[in-house]
Amino acid sequence: MEKIELSDKEKEVIKKQLNGEITQFSATPEERTLLMGVISKAEALLDELDDYDNMGDDLIQWFWGKYQSQK
Repeated sequence: MEKIELSDKEKEVIKKQLNGEITQFSATPEERTLLMGVISKAEALLDELDDYDNMGDDLIQWFWGKYQSQK
């Protein structure tokens, strides 16, 4: 697994989504674009690691956990 790289804006939108401050439908266009990029990265990592059994119900939360664990 390569190191997960996230911009400050991507980290901000992940935190907002995890805290329930935004959803796909309430996000601004910029936030929506950032979220879609994060989801693409998360899906690629999930496929690479074949970690479907450990993902749980929230792809973003799983991805954030992987990001946090590499620090």
